[in-house]
Amino acid sequence: MKNKKIIKKKLYKFLFLAALLFFISYIFIYYIIKPHYDVVEYNLEGKKYRFYLSDNVDKWQRGLMYIKKLKDVDGMLFVFPERDYRVFYNKNTYLDIDIYWIDGSSVVGKNFLPSIKKSKKIIYITSPQKVDKVVELVRKE
Repeated sequence: MKNKKIIKKKLYKFLFLAALLFFISYIFIYYIIKPHYDVVEYNLEGKKYRFYLSDNVDKWQRGLMYIKKLKDVDGMLFVFPERDYRVFYNKNTYLDIDIYWIDGSSVVGKNFLPSIKKSKKIIYITSPQKVDKVVELVRKE
């Protein structure tokens, strides 16, 4: 009987510590690691959109990964300091996205990047030429 009480106490301690670790990890990932995005207005093919601004390495690497629904924005605008060929992919991306490749102020290409759930595999797309901006415009269903 005494052994059962000891085991039960240890189990409760373990569950408490596991829940605490999960909570701390959640806070750390979503409030400390997750970058803060400014929102900018941008004209694309004659229409005004609101985008999260991605203007540094951390934001470029994260993009729209892990986001299941956007509020008050239409996607993300990536701004790079120099023109270069850009590669985008759908790893951990749960939204269907139209990709616009932009050189200066001109759209030089457009691709579709399906969500990872639709494609069931990682898909890579490359800009058709060197660009300094890329827009991820979330497709409305």
